[in-house]
Amino acid sequence: PPPTATRDGASGGAGEADGVELLGAGASGDAFGVSSHVSGRRYALKRVARAADVEAALAEAALQKAAGAHPHIERCFHAWTDGGGIAHLLLERCDGGSLWDLLIDGADDGRAASDVRRAGWQPLRAAWGEQLYSALAACHAAGVVHRDVSPFNVLVKLSPSPARLKLADFG
Repeated sequence: PPPTATRDGASGGAGEADGVELLGAGASGDAFGVSSHVSGRRYALKRVARAADVEAALAEAALQKAAGAHPHIERCFHAWTDGGGIAHLLLERCDGGSLWDLLIDGADDGRAASDVRRAGWQPLRAAWGEQLYSALAACHAAGVVHRDVSPFNVLVKLSPSPARLKLADFG
């Protein structure tokens, strides 16, 4: 079942989240979009239910936190397990899907694609390359190795424009 609540930067409590939507489903769990009606902030809530993957999800959160607050690393605000053994990661919401979605499927509702048309691929490609390099350098400086850099694990943040990239999924 979808989550019923989340607090800004903290674990869930009944009645604190609005607008829960499924963002994606994977082998070990699901990701939901949630909004705090307290602050209005939008988050991604990753839930990992497979027992074998719960520890890995919590380790993923620790790696993201160890990488520090960086403008091109998806931020992990909080991670916890509930009484049922499900791991929850409260993450920064990136509204443009994955880089794979944008480059291959074009599934971003046109906003990032319009940034590409306006700026052209060349300057955007250079800027995005610098953003990923900066994120990886910050990870390595913190002693964190991502181990799965791919277009699936690079998210696109559309707001505010221009579109920019966030390194994600450290599991």
